[in-house]
Amino acid sequence: MSLALRQCIALTWKGFTVNSRDGVGLAVSNFYRGCSQLFANTPLFPIGSAVIKEHFYKIIPKHVQEQFGGVYGWCAQDCLVATTVWYKRNSYRNPVQWVFEAGTIGHGQVDEMCTEFYKGDKDRSRYLIKGWSFQDKRVLPPPSS
Repeated sequence: MSLALRQCIALTWKGFTVNSRDGVGLAVSNFYRGCSQLFANTPLFPIGSAVIKEHFYKIIPKHVQEQFGGVYGWCAQDCLVATTVWYKRNSYRNPVQWVFEAGTIGHGQVDEMCTEFYKGDKDRSRYLIKGWSFQDKRVLPPPSS
């Protein structure tokens, strides 16, 4: 579990008991609110996605693999979609400056995907894209355990 998630849980569940009058629904609502506040105040927050390469190459048609930029592009797009779901559930509306790992096979397609999403007001708003860049992974925050 990431350090940020542990902090969010600690802040949100402080003083919560199962016997609380408002029950679990309120606790979950508070959890999301706490996460929203944490993310808003966190300048860099690592997220990621993973696929089993063997399955990806076996299941996904070749033209789709190329269009997405292989496994890297597929996972980048998965991160955009997953965060969009989170945005909607939590009424989060602050644009995000996306930072992807530089030098990885597929970064060209990821750049094209972000460019296409950014061009259209609807997609830019849906994915809350403020901008994007590609950085060496040594400057990105490592996932915490």
